[in-house]
Amino acid sequence: MIRYKFVSAIVLFIAVLGISCSAAKTGYHIKVNIEGIKDTTTILAYYYGASQYVKDTAIVDNKGFFEFTGEESLDKGMYMIVLPGDRYFDIIVDKDQHFEIKTEADNLVGAMEVSGSPENDSFYNYMRQLRPLSESMSELRQKIMELEPDDKQHQELRNRYSKLEREAEKLKADHINNFPDGLFTAVLKAQEDVPIPDAPLNEDGMPDRKLLYLQYIEDYWKNIDFSDDRLIRTPVYHQKLNHFFSSVVIQIPDSIVSAADFIIEKSRAHDENFKYTLWFAMNFSDRSNIMGIDKLFVHLADNYYLKGEADWISEDRLEAIAKRAETLRPLLIGAKAPDMEVFTPEKEKLSLHSVDAKYTVIYFWDSEC
Repeated sequence: MIRYKFVSAIVLFIAVLGISCSAAKTGYHIKVNIEGIKDTTTILAYYYGASQYVKDTAIVDNKGFFEFTGEESLDKGMYMIVLPGDRYFDIIVDKDQHFEIKTEADNLVGAMEVSGSPENDSFYNYMRQLRPLSESMSELRQKIMELEPDDKQHQELRNRYSKLEREAEKLKADHINNFPDGLFTAVLKAQEDVPIPDAPLNEDGMPDRKLLYLQYIEDYWKNIDFSDDRLIRTPVYHQKLNHFFSSVVIQIPDSIVSAADFIIEKSRAHDENFKYTLWFAMNFSDRSNIMGIDKLFVHLADNYYLKGEADWISEDRLEAIAKRAETLRPLLIGAKAPDMEVFTPEKEKLSLHSVDAKYTVIYFWDSEC
């Protein structure tokens, strides 16, 4: 009986020890060994929108070993390990943040071995298999473009291309099936082209282009989960936003404003997504070279920034936004222009607002311009 209790105590101790060891795996610990580099430094950087930021640095020993470690877990997203000579490779930081990497400096992707992170292992298997397929597809595309459609080889090459396409799709599907909730799965889905369906018909039987346009805008975002902020720390969310505002939305002020409200409301599903989307829309309005898009700046200032929704920005920045909005407001298309006084050839003062005409053209000229 006493022996039984002693054995039970040992089993219990081992079980508790196992739980303690498991619980102790907090923070991040990424061990790396790269054959071909030594006695140098490396950088762990992360993506945020279209930019990259340094998170950590490490010293490489004389055998190519180094490690990144921290007590707090990393924000989930795509990271890059930057090596001397402007070389780098991407890694996925998601649920698994304790793993090991082994590769070669002259063959980073091809020689990549990952242990402790099944998603990174699958990610690099995908990359290795996709590369030859992509190269072959690129060569076939070029050859197809050089042939006339009625050439005997044309259909044969198209069939070969379609077969490679199916192989690439299977690679993608396999990864998605194996890691349905994985970060790289979210990236793959976000990158999928949204098919444009046939336009619905009006009552008179004619295509309803407006309804088709509105449906496409809705479908464009169907593969994005706005409650998941991981995509912000990859290039893909920024790319989709940029394409949406620059190419999907009709480039007129009212359409841009409506689209901005639409996507900002969707982004409210997560605070980080809301923050980035609002910032992007404001930045887009500020850098656009299309006449009239300054209406978006004023709209965002009035309805978001000056209503306290952007509580992360400084008072100075908020004041600058308010000042710029007031400067732009009377200059918007359709707004009443500020009054000004000029002199007639007879040297009499003339007020712009006193001119009673359907159209008034103001021509600014400078002898040095």
